[in-house]
Amino acid sequence: MDGLPTRSQSMLDSKLQAVIEVVAKVLDVSVDDLGPESSMENTPSWDSMVHMTICLEFERRFGKSLDLDTIFTAASVRELTALVPA
Repeated sequence: MDGLPTRSQSMLDSKLQAVIEVVAKVLDVSVDDLGPESSMENTPSWDSMVHMTICLEFERRFGKSLDLDTIFTAASVRELTALVPA
């Protein structure tokens, strides 16, 4: 069993992949260009206006509303992934 992903790790990986797909779609980039650390600070095309579009697409995809505080603080793929419902 060593080396096999746990169920919770598999769920995290699928959530991460889903968030990367959302961000890539909005940014119009390949999913291969993004990772967990991709953010507004290190991704040139991810500005504040695009971030709002990412958040709207996130809400559509995952059926979860984001309040303003969350929108302002969840500015990376990793932070958005933590918000994906179980």
